Amino acid sequence: MSSTDIEGLYASRFRNSARVFVAVAASLVCVGGCDMLTNAVQQQAEAAGQAAVAEAEARIQAEAEARENPPMKEDERLGKKLSGYIGCINSLSKRVQDSEHDYWSWVDREKGVTGKESSPRGPRTVFDSGKCHEAVEASATLEPSLPDLEAAGKAYVAAFDVLKPLVKDAHTYYNEEDFKDDDFAKGKALHPKLDAAWTAFNGADVGLRAQIKAQNELLQARELLRIEKEEGRKLRFLSKNVMAEANKYVVAAHSEPFDSLDLASLTAAATAYESALEEANTYAEAHKEEAGSLAGWNGFFLASTRLRKQGKTLARRKRDGQPWTERELQMLSRRQTVEGHPTALTEKFNALIKESNRFDWSRYKPS
Repeated sequence: MSSTDIEGLYASRFRNSARVFVAVAASLVCVGGCDMLTNAVQQQAEAAGQAAVAEAEARIQAEAEARENPPMKEDERLGKKLSGYIGCINSLSKRVQDSEHDYWSWVDREKGVTGKESSPRGPRTVFDSGKCHEAVEASATLEPSLPDLEAAGKAYVAAFDVLKPLVKDAHTYYNEEDFKDDDFAKGKALHPKLDAAWTAFNGADVGLRAQIKAQNELLQARELLRIEKEEGRKLRFLSKNVMAEANKYVVAAHSEPFDSLDLASLTAAATAYESALEEANTYAEAHKEEAGSLAGWNGFFLASTRLRKQGKTLARRKRDGQPWTERELQMLSRRQTVEGHPTALTEKFNALIKESNRFDWSRYKPS
C-alpha cells in the first residue's frame, strides 16, 4: 500500500468520526453560537485525525525499515567492528615493513649510519589517505565495547603518526643526496629516531594483531559451532574450518626477526591445518556429487595446498638454521616473493580468501 493509499484510508476513517462527533455535540449544546462551536469541534477532530494518520504512517515506515534492516546479531556487530581494524592493518603495515626493509638493507643494525656506506638510499614513504584513522575512530564507537582492542587501535595510528614524517624526511634526505653536503650529519641524527619509531610501530602492530586474533578466533569458533549444529560437518563447515586453521597457521609463521620464529608453534599450527585440509578433502572425495554442486571447490582446495607448501618451506629453513640472505631481503624490499617467507604465506592466504569468496552457495546441494 502506498503512502497516498494509507493517507486516504485513515483520513476517511477519521473524517467520518469527526462528523459523528460534531452531530452529537450540536444536538447537546445547540442554543447560541452553534456554528462557532461546531467549527471548533470539527477542527479539533480533524487535527486529531491528522495526528493519528501521521502516527500510523510513521509506525508503518518504521516497521518497513526494520524488515529491510533487521537488528545486527552479536557476531555480526563484532565482525563489523573488527573489519575496520583489519582494513587498517592491511593498508598500512605492509608499507611500513617495506620502508623499514629499504633502510636496513644498507644500514648496519648495530653500528647505525657511519657515513661510510657505499649505496645509501632513502626508505620509501609510507602513504596514508586518512582512511585508516577514520576506520579506527569509527570502529571504536561500534558495539560491542572492547576497551583493549580500541586502545590497541589508537596506539597503532599514534605510532604511525610519529613514524610517517620521519620516513618522509629520510626519504628526501637520501634520495636527493643531501648527505653529500653535511657529511651524513642529519642521517646520523635521524637514525635513532627512525629506529625507535619503527620499533614502536612494530610493537603497536603486534599488539593490535593480537587483539584482532583473539576476537576473530572467538568469532570463527562460534560460527563453526553454529554451522555444525545446523548442517553437520559438511562442505560449508569444512571449508570454514580450513580457513580458521589457515589463519592460525599464517599468524604462527609471522615472526621477525627470523631467530624469534617459534618452530614448535609453527609445527603445531601446521599439523592442525593439515588435519582440517585432510578432513575436507576426504569428505569431498567421498561425496563427489555434493562437491560438484559447490562451484569453486577445486580452486579452493588447490589454493589451500599452495599455502601448505609455503609453510613447509619456512619450517625447513627454521629447522636447518637458514635465515634470509641479504639478496632475499633486497628482493623483499622490492616486493618480490621469497619462497617460505612469512609474506609468501600471507600472499597464499589472501589467494585462499579470494577462492573462498568465489563459492556459489546458492547452488550447493549438501548430501
